[in-house]
Amino acid sequence: MRTDQEALESFIEKMKAEAKELGLDIEEKLDEAKDKWAETAVSDPNTARRQLRAFWGIVGTVAGALIGLGVGYLMWGF
Repeated sequence: MRTDQEALESFIEKMKAEAKELGLDIEEKLDEAKDKWAETAVSDPNTARRQLRAFWGIVGTVAGALIGLGVGYLMWGF
């Protein structure tokens, strides 16, 4: 029983370390993407503006759909 608990604790610690590594990888990728977008904004502001509008357009559409479904469910109980 003690061996199982120790194995489980070591597994949990290993998973925590891997999750931390993945989190750092994601942050690095986001920073690289921000830097690339900043370079695009300096060299070609129109392209950067279009990319930003496309991103927020998608975010707005998804948020609007979710809010609309939620209100519809509350009002009419699909």
